[in-house]
Amino acid sequence: MSTPGASAVASLGTQAPSAEEQRASFASWLEKKVGTAMAITAWDTPEGAGHSNITILVEGISASNERLSLVVRVQAAEPAVFPRYDLALQCACMQRLAAHCDVPIPLVRWLEPSTSVFGRPFYVMDRIDGLVPTDRIPYTMSGWLYEGTPEQQSALFDASIEVLAKLHAIDWRKAGLDVVDRPE
Repeated sequence: MSTPGASAVASLGTQAPSAEEQRASFASWLEKKVGTAMAITAWDTPEGAGHSNITILVEGISASNERLSLVVRVQAAEPAVFPRYDLALQCACMQRLAAHCDVPIPLVRWLEPSTSVFGRPFYVMDRIDGLVPTDRIPYTMSGWLYEGTPEQQSALFDASIEVLAKLHAIDWRKAGLDVVDRPE
C-alpha cells in the first residue's frame, strides 16, 4: 500500500489533513455511503496525474467481501488549471454522456461538496482499468506511450479518434448537455 506523495498532499493546501488523516476520514465517509464496514486495501496517488483535480486510486473491501475499485477526484488547490471549478457539472456531464453513448465512462457514485474529508470538495467514481498517458513529464517526452512501438502509438491514436467521433455524434441537447452552454 502506498500513501499519497507529499506533492499531492501539499497541493491540497496548507490546511489539508495529513495523508493518514485523509485515508481514515475517507474510510469513515465511505462506510456511511455504502452502509457497511469498509477496509481500505490500497490508496495511491499516481505520479503524473491530476492537473485539473487531484487523483487518488482507492481499493476497498466490505465486511461481506464486496470489492470496490474507485477513483477519488479532489478539487485542485489554487493556482489551478481552471479559474473556477464546478465538480457537480463534471459529474453531471459524465453521467449524461454515459447514458447516451457506449464510450467507456466511469459510473459516478458520489459527489461530496463539503470540505470535511480532504479539505476540499470531491467526487468518487468507479475505476476503469487501463493505461493513461501521464501529463507530468508530458507523454510526448517520456513514459509508456513515448516508448511504445509505432503500432501501439497508432492504435492509441486510432482508438482516440473513434472515441472522439462517438462523443461528437451525441445529440447534446437530447443528452442534456446544454448545462455546459454558459454564455458568461
